[in-house]
Amino acid sequence: KPETQAICCFCGKLVASLTAKIGIPRAFMDTGRNRFYTNYYSNQASRTTANDLKEQAAIDARFFKRELLPFIPSDKGSSILELGAGYGSMQLFLANQGYTDARGIDISSEQVARAKELNAEVTEADLDEALQADVKYDCIIGFDILEHFNRNEALDMLERIKERLNPGGMIVFRCPNADAPLAGNYTRGDITHDLFLNRSSATQLLLAAGFNDPEIHKSYIWTPGLVKNAIRGFLWSIWKIHFKLLLFSSGRPS
Repeated sequence: KPETQAICCFCGKLVASLTAKIGIPRAFMDTGRNRFYTNYYSNQASRTTANDLKEQAAIDARFFKRELLPFIPSDKGSSILELGAGYGSMQLFLANQGYTDARGIDISSEQVARAKELNAEVTEADLDEALQADVKYDCIIGFDILEHFNRNEALDMLERIKERLNPGGMIVFRCPNADAPLAGNYTRGDITHDLFLNRSSATQLLLAAGFNDPEIHKSYIWTPGLVKNAIRGFLWSIWKIHFKLLLFSSGRPS
């Protein structure tokens, strides 16, 4: 069994760094859900991003620096595949960090077209196409994609991912945390979401897929603006105390 390196979570999302890899049957992407992905950028992604794509890529880079960079191989020549690369901000980040063998795939032609505006290395393809090829990688990344599958598909995906990894390879995943305060903003905020995980169920899924000793860690919380972020941090520290007291009084493990 491959060794699990880390999984990270924060109030709204989980970030997983594992020694494994992904794959999904084409039949899945041929279902009615595919209709939502055709115009996914205009109907969903663009509603939560800055109007200027480069500005949004700069915001994303702040998160990638903390949620991605500590987990991926430090060797800048490592082969990296990003699944569900969207409008390409991660590929732009990796290129700016000096990674020379990274590429992304996305099923949405609209998303891929936006990625080209950033000169990001993103190709239109589904996960099945990307993982059927006889190519192995040092690292596979899947930010905000796991929640788009049901639990059986997710388990199949995590089991198949191992087949496409080089020895010692890893994956880095992020997904909504169903235990987050106001979690519905993340879990229910996208009609294509099917799988809602918290610390316990994420660990259960990873163990079922054959990973050993998964770990859950905090991820990055930030809002634009120095004053706004300072206020946010203060309020969040109060909310954390409130929720810890709530857990304590309920007798549930924290």
